[in-house]
Amino acid sequence: MLANEVYLCWIVLLQAARALRDSELETLCQQFDGETKRQISWLITRIKHIAPQTLVVAE
Repeated sequence: MLANEVYLCWIVLLQAARALRDSELETLCQQFDGETKRQISWLITRIKHIAPQTLVVAE
């Protein structure tokens, strides 16, 4: 959930950078937005891999 919150913050900052016509901030926001998307993707992959093992109790 925190990673998604960070992603939303990058979107807001990107919009502000565009409104201010701040190309340097816009470039940074796009860079970190991409990194955050990759982190979210990695987390989802880990959750999908671990969740079945966590939820199924061995008998």
